[in-house]
Amino acid sequence: FNDFRRSGAYFAVIDEDGCITTTESVQVNVTPVPERPIISTEGHLEFCEGEGTVVLTALEGAHRYRWYRDGTEMSAAETGSDNSHTVTVRQAGEYTVRLETAAGCMSAFSPAVQLSALPAPTAPPVNVTTNEDEICGPGAVNVTFSSLSTQEYRLVDVSTGLPLSEWHVGGGRITITSGTLEMSTTMKLETKFRDQHRCGVMEGSHFQVRIRSLKMEVKGNRIT
Repeated sequence: FNDFRRSGAYFAVIDEDGCITTTESVQVNVTPVPERPIISTEGHLEFCEGEGTVVLTALEGAHRYRWYRDGTEMSAAETGSDNSHTVTVRQAGEYTVRLETAAGCMSAFSPAVQLSALPAPTAPPVNVTTNEDEICGPGAVNVTFSSLSTQEYRLVDVSTGLPLSEWHVGGGRITITSGTLEMSTTMKLETKFRDQHRCGVMEGSHFQVRIRSLKMEVKGNRIT
């Protein structure tokens, strides 16, 4: 057995008690192993959970690219292609790539690129201290609440998902007035909060506002 390092025609010389014979030659083609690739990145390697997008790129020209996350080869569904020198990723993890030649020779793994996701924050609690849970006829409702931190707030119709007020920025004791309500409505006070890393979260507290209709009847010359 020989360790062939160069392409060429190889044959063996056999010496059996002074009788020399040679075998037929065999053509050996040695395909060089690809150089170890390097990954370049576009985007922040540390991002808010669910909000990050990073583009990873290896040098063009290889026959095939095999991308890995945390040591497991990524599928075409994960990379967006069955063979591309660039991928867009949105998950935290350790990413590497290997290059493969047409003959199946694989490069060493590239140096790893580590992506980190900052956890979504927990919004400080909002205490709804007063709200008008019943009003007469169509009209607006005032919702008063208090918060220990400055956040963004608005009223939202739970059944439709449509906003009932504009965003309001503030802290402490706050009152928001809804738009005109035509019928009894379950709404929520939606809170938008970002922490010191600018990572955000949306939360909401549900409550119901009932619309009371006043029915009038005319009896003779009297309204009852």
